[in-house]
Amino acid sequence: MNRSGMMRDSLLWLADQGVEGHIFISLGSLRLAAPSLWRNSIKIVVDCGLSPAALEFLMPLRREQVHVIPVSSVSNEPPDTRAGIVAMRTRIHVSSFLERLQRAGDVPRATLCLVCDADTVFLREFVIPEPRVVSDLSVMPEWDNRDGVERPLLLLRQSTFTLPLTEVHVSELSAALEIQENTLRNLPTYNTGVFSFALGTQFVDAWRREYDRINTIRNAAGQLLFSPYAAEQNALSIAIQRGTIIPDSLPRRFNQFPPRPPHSWPQDTAIAHFITFGRNHCEARYKLWFDTRDSVRQDGWIPAALLPAII
Repeated sequence: MNRSGMMRDSLLWLADQGVEGHIFISLGSLRLAAPSLWRNSIKIVVDCGLSPAALEFLMPLRREQVHVIPVSSVSNEPPDTRAGIVAMRTRIHVSSFLERLQRAGDVPRATLCLVCDADTVFLREFVIPEPRVVSDLSVMPEWDNRDGVERPLLLLRQSTFTLPLTEVHVSELSAALEIQENTLRNLPTYNTGVFSFALGTQFVDAWRREYDRINTIRNAAGQLLFSPYAAEQNALSIAIQRGTIIPDSLPRRFNQFPPRPPHSWPQDTAIAHFITFGRNHCEARYKLWFDTRDSVRQDGWIPAALLPAII
């Protein structure tokens, strides 16, 4: 229940068939680890291409306040066969389409929304963090800890671009983005895998403007520079740098990345976010995901026919 005690808060996931196993684990972990939050919150799954079998399981969960919304009813984004692209593009519009859904009566009214990637796992009860009044959303700056040194992650890194980083010319990028080179070299990124906002907040236009801009930037050979798999996140980071979107810092306990040895999971972690799962899931620091998977499977909530979708 939210601060006023009048309306419940909401949690929202965007998912396609490629992450079905993850979305089952994410929902199942919320149900097991945070039963009060599960009962008292509105859960919204935006269907960006889920399989018929997954929808057959999820649709009846409306009795538990799980609302499945087809992406076609909330966004006019064109179809895309590349995994996750539609979900990432649609995330940009979440504050506006959620308001429309509430006004139409398609989902119950809420005051706060927590947007989660499918590769998140819930570990305990918590209260959804509310951004300060002067902020548009609560979102976490990205970071990494290598060799015992914590460093912020910056825009100018390989995962940002489609081309090798050595072929990205900062001077050309600076001109295209209208951002000074020194500022561009030190521009931090924010992780959009988990963020919260208050209903009524309007940040869509500023976010979409930067998204459209970076998806038109090409090099002299006509090649797109920005990777579509990080475009919406990088667009938000650029909008924050310009000051057109004002962030509140989301505490890490709500978006905790797998810690590198010798560090362990902080005891107060509420949401574990298993970024780069496909590439790094064999590492020991991802064991918590598999432990959670096993707990969800053994609970019997997920039909046996769907268990093969869970890695």
